[in-house]
Amino acid sequence: MKRKLAIVLTCGMIAFGMAACSGETATSEPQAESVTESVAESTPAPTEEAVLGVGSTADVNGVKITLNSVTESAGDDIFKPDEGNIYVLCNFTIQNDSEEDLTISSAMCFEAYCDDTAINFDLAGQSTEAATQVGQLDGDVAPGKNMNGVIVYQVPTGYAKLEVSVQPDLLSNDTADFVYNK
Repeated sequence: MKRKLAIVLTCGMIAFGMAACSGETATSEPQAESVTESVAESTPAPTEEAVLGVGSTADVNGVKITLNSVTESAGDDIFKPDEGNIYVLCNFTIQNDSEEDLTISSAMCFEAYCDDTAINFDLAGQSTEAATQVGQLDGDVAPGKNMNGVIVYQVPTGYAKLEVSVQPDLLSNDTADFVYNK
């Protein structure tokens, strides 16, 4: 019963996030192949993007985004990835240091590529016990507050690189681009 409730709530949060966010997501390509631990000293222009790794924090128009960790999972008793795949859980913290409320949607604010192939977050992976213990990245963040959660992707077991772009304001093309090399 708890699993069914979790699935219904997850679907509801996704629908809410999609309704609350409008606009186009930006397509971006990282400018470096390796993970870097630094951010440019000046604020990049919207067309420039810094590539970040695990433990790095980006400031996108007053919103600090940190990729805390990347972990792999074979699923649980109920939710398992397809044959030859694994779940990858990306744990983020989003700190809203702007003056406005912020709406984060795992469906609208995140764009990912696995080995240069576009992928979407995985709803079944979001429902695994490992993911539900942390929570997902859907909801509102008031000024001065933060949100922590995971977004889950299903990828081939032999993947080499996962790229995740976070666009906290869908009315802006500014993103934080994170790269995880396995």
